[in-house]
This record gives sequence, C-alpha cells and structure tokens, in this order.
Amino acid sequence: MLSSKPLKLLLIGDSNVGKTSLLLRYLDNTFSDKYITTIGVEFKSKDITLNNKTYKIHIWDTAGQERYKSITRNFYKHAEGIIFVYDITNKTSFSNLKNWISNAENEADFKIIIVGNKLDMESRREVSIEQLKKLAKKKNCKYFETSAKDNINVENLFLSIINEMINNIKDEVSISESVINLSNEKSINQNNKYCC
Repeated sequence: MLSSKPLKLLLIGDSNVGKTSLLLRYLDNTFSDKYITTIGVEFKSKDITLNNKTYKIHIWDTAGQERYKSITRNFYKHAEGIIFVYDITNKTSFSNLKNWISNAENEADFKIIIVGNKLDMESRREVSIEQLKKLAKKKNCKYFETSAKDNINVENLFLSIINEMINNIKDEVSISESVINLSNEKSINQNNKYCC
C-alpha cells in the first residue's frame, strides 16, 4: 500500500562536497570521479517499503553555488527531511553549514542529519569528528561521516533520515487524531451538559 503523500528530502551544502555523489551512490550504487555540477535543483525519486507500507521519497539535490541560494530556499518549504553535507577536507564547507542550517530553520520544520563526506580522504581531514559531534549535539540531530566513493555509511545515512521522516509523519497523524478525538469529546460533553 502506497502512502498518500510523497515525502520530500533535500540535500543541502556547499558546492563540491559530494551531494550528487551521495545521491547516485544511494540510488544507483554508482560513483564517478568526474565533478558533476548541479545547476539549480535536480530531482530523483525512490520507493521505500517499511512495515508493509510503501513511501515515495522525492529527493532534491540542490546546487551549492551562492547564485542558487534563493532558488534553494524555495525548496525548504514542505520538506520532511534535510541532509546537510560538508566535505571533511574543507573547513570552509563545514563553517558554511551554520548558514545553510540557519536559513533552512527560518523556512520550515523538518528532520535533519549532518553529514561529513569524503571519508576516503581521511589523510587530508580539516574537520574533526569532535567538531561534527558538537554541531550535531547543538542542533539535536544525528550525524554521519560517509564516503560516496568507497560506499561507507551511505545506505545507513539515507535509511536513518527516511525513518525519522516517516516516524515524524506518524507522530503528526497521531497528534492530529488525538486533537480530533479531544474535539469530538468536548462537543459530545457540551451536547450532554444537561444530562446526568
């Protein structure tokens, strides 16, 4: 059974941090050493089945260049999840995450995961795992270090955020149902206020 509404997941971060590579590794299990520039926003889709229910996940791969930031901002709305990506060998890409996260938080409410990519280039690391943990703790979210090239933690990353998105949707449905039940109960009590 297919869930009624597709879930929207975004990949956000500076240019050349490996957002497209992570997405292609996850969807097609492929990797290219050629740098692929994303122009504006690119879209992919995947069906995930959990507990006999199929969810359509719309994954939006955004451009990291400054000139596309206003376009990217439009995609924050109605997102259930965002993967914020930086390059562990590029301190600036990590510093810029604060701006990316701040801009997104002003636009919508969603689940997030922070990802340090290019773990295969450990010897050139500029951002420590401790720095990543500190930021994730501050933002109260999960974190991963990945390598799209060596396929390290990519599947775990996507499954983790998708699970959080689905659980969040279930929580919202439960809260909505509780509010509806409470509202119905109030109305029944008001109708019976002269009774017993």
